[in-house]
Amino acid sequence: MSEAPHDDELVRQYLAKRSVPCPKCGYDLRGLTGTKCPECGLELRLSMLQPRPSRVEWMSGAAGLWVALVVNGVGAIYFGMIAHFPIAGFMISLSLSVFALVAWHTAAPVIVRARHRTQVLLTVLCWLFMILTLPIGCVKPWFDFMSM
Repeated sequence: MSEAPHDDELVRQYLAKRSVPCPKCGYDLRGLTGTKCPECGLELRLSMLQPRPSRVEWMSGAAGLWVALVVNGVGAIYFGMIAHFPIAGFMISLSLSVFALVAWHTAAPVIVRARHRTQVLLTVLCWLFMILTLPIGCVKPWFDFMSM
């Protein structure tokens, strides 16, 4: 029974057909025969060559939640302080937005490492949350305001 390949061998196998930049200097390590970067001398390990998880989806979801928070906050201030309307809907939406945003930021390490499809689904859910919380705060006060 053959032994598992040594880490040095795994690094060489990984780089055989992949264009991977050196984490330190950016040199293309494709086809490297050793385990040190020929440009800067960094000793390479397989764990440092793996692609980093993307934060694009996480940031997009956070943006949706921030939009909900800002819109509900501005609405609560406007309708409550300037138009003197009841702001219970806005306060509910604002509370939900804060809770969702804190949960999203707390779960960031898990979300960033999730599968891409899961990240996209969660991002869409954040934007749907933003769309669905707006009527709670905005629609009723707006119609009441317009009917005056």
